[in-house]
Amino acid sequence: MLYGSTHSQQSVSSSSSSAPPPSPGSPGTPPDVRELAPLLPRPATGSTESAGAWVHHRVGGWHMVVSNLVLTLATSMLDVVCYAKYSTFSSNQTGNTVILATASLHLRTSPRKCILAATSLLAWLAGALVFGQVRKSRRNTRGWLLASSGVQMGVLLLYVVLISPAAPGAFGLDGRLEWAAMATCAFQSGIQFVMATGVGVREINAATVTASYASLVADPLLFSAAPQQGRDRRVVYLVTFWVGCILGLFFEQHLGAWIAALIVAAVKLLSFAIIYRADEAE
Repeated sequence: MLYGSTHSQQSVSSSSSSAPPPSPGSPGTPPDVRELAPLLPRPATGSTESAGAWVHHRVGGWHMVVSNLVLTLATSMLDVVCYAKYSTFSSNQTGNTVILATASLHLRTSPRKCILAATSLLAWLAGALVFGQVRKSRRNTRGWLLASSGVQMGVLLLYVVLISPAAPGAFGLDGRLEWAAMATCAFQSGIQFVMATGVGVREINAATVTASYASLVADPLLFSAAPQQGRDRRVVYLVTFWVGCILGLFFEQHLGAWIAALIVAAVKLLSFAIIYRADEAE
């Protein structure tokens, strides 16, 4: 009996050991982790990484052409507003340089005009210097362009507040702090010039027209019937600048300088939106 029971136990154990292993899908079998891996939630780092990459993209394409044209409209409008109010320019530093040069020879230039022209030039240079040096390390990425546009709008809104009826009279016309209001306007213009000239649209610098006039009339393909990118962009740029000057003067004369400057800030907001949606540079 002892032998028989031992033999039967050995038979049972050998049969159980020779039985095939249960399939992964059979009841009572723990699931294979490798099969569940695609279904498991992944760490939420992809969105952060993609957002960081989006900010560091270099932007380009037709979006930047349109953005610079919008900035051209804003620049010409604001320059006309400032000239009508201060007899100096916020962006056209060629004109301010001429004013200061004539003042150095005492050619009937008022002290007020000299102070405002010098303030505009120095503030413009300060904005261009600071953001020009920052741009070297940012390489015109989307984040840098958005930050630059945001600072421009913030400073411009400060200018709107300083020249509004609610501001202290010292910042108004002929006030003792009139130069401070002018400085804010010129400072953001310097930032804008650095931004607009660094996005790869050579024909549209959003600030001056002298070089554009010369390049247009000297273009060998000026009278070509076929589309020419350089010529066509310069023509659109010059027309946009003229339209901005006319609109700026109209708003300044009929709505007031501070409302006109507020409209310029709204135009800059449109440029901000275009940069936000711009394509990545190839």
